[in-house]
Amino acid sequence: MAFLERIGAVLVSPRAEMRRLSAGKDGGLGDVAILLGLRLLAGETRVGSPAPDSSLMLVRAGLWLGKLEPQLALQGALQALSRLVPDVLGIVLGAVALALLASRRTQGRELDLAAAAWIPVLLVQASVALVFSALGHDPSDLVTRLSTYLGLGWSAACWALALWTLRGDAAVSS
Repeated sequence: MAFLERIGAVLVSPRAEMRRLSAGKDGGLGDVAILLGLRLLAGETRVGSPAPDSSLMLVRAGLWLGKLEPQLALQGALQALSRLVPDVLGIVLGAVALALLASRRTQGRELDLAAAAWIPVLLVQASVALVFSALGHDPSDLVTRLSTYLGLGWSAACWALALWTLRGDAAVSS
């Protein structure tokens, strides 16, 4: 399957995609790594915010590296990457929970499944950012909260399907 087909499958038919990933097919973590890289490059700082955007931080890091200031370049790159900590933490915690709750025979599939389950969060965040960037203003706090709840709820449902899939696979292999 192509990248966009795998991403779409998580959104449209998550149960089938979780089964496919649990069978060891490609996708999951690799796909989310691409999405996180794109998110980092796109940035998402609020319009009136004095904080620099992640894409601006990366450009500054590149300029410092060009001026042979590797310490400042590394600092800028780490600041930009720190914007992804909540996503990485959500994926890792989801993978650990899958490993603990599924069974002993997950065969390392829990990280791919947890990463795939995180795709709805990334989709909702990107959609809200694109819509309000096009409108030229920031979303209200209510819209921000609702979109966060929508993305996390959708991802929780995908994660539950991943757990169900892993538990079903463990029961079949026992």
